[in-house]
Amino acid sequence: MTKDNLSQIAGYNIRKAKPTFDRTAHLVIDMQKYFDPIAEPVIERVVSLISACRKQRIKVFYTRHDHRKENDGSMLSKW
Repeated sequence: MTKDNLSQIAGYNIRKAKPTFDRTAHLVIDMQKYFDPIAEPVIERVVSLISACRKQRIKVFYTRHDHRKENDGSMLSKW
């Protein structure tokens, strides 16, 4: 993350923490095809942030929902 990126999120940084590259990770949660309609407004920024993290050798972790059967989605299937 560059200093400019940190200034853009300064209003959200209530703890005033300064991330260090060796102790920081970027979590990408539920950015899979199923969520395309709601991810569309942010996808370009997510991809940009992933690229910036990779350039700085920051670890990037991805999560996704995974179901063995259509009806084993628990609360997600009810929603």
